[in-house]
Amino acid sequence: MKYDIAVIGAGPAGAMASKYAALNGAKTLLIEEHASIGSPVQCTGLISKAALTECEISEGSFVLAKMKGAFVYSPVGEELIIRGKDVKAYVIDRKLFDRELVGRSLDAGADLMLKTRFMGLHNGRISVLSSGERKDIHADIVIGADGIMGSVGRMA
Repeated sequence: MKYDIAVIGAGPAGAMASKYAALNGAKTLLIEEHASIGSPVQCTGLISKAALTECEISEGSFVLAKMKGAFVYSPVGEELIIRGKDVKAYVIDRKLFDRELVGRSLDAGADLMLKTRFMGLHNGRISVLSSGERKDIHADIVIGADGIMGSVGRMA
């Protein structure tokens, strides 16, 4: 398999990177080690209004609540109340949000490989383990979006 760009990790960063690569004409592959997008949930379900805007996505079924303010408590028990008239952030279902972003990447033309673990990188070839079988994928550019504990950055 030969791709212009391979993106390792199908969370929000990987989904957005693969979407824009595909929209700009690159033959793009998005690789995810898990069997389904958004599982397991890796981090919080709270995002700013600006983050949603930057993802070029409108409120959808993944929005669980809108936040206009907050109560913040210090370690010594002091309370700070933040009130507002406008929505500042959203509580979201991360699984549904991640799936929406990956769906948009696929709509843009990216390919997706699930249950595929990144094993290494050598001379423009990515080694992966997919369904128990080792495969080599050629990519001119590799984007590591496999998170803070990911291995792409350590191996590059």
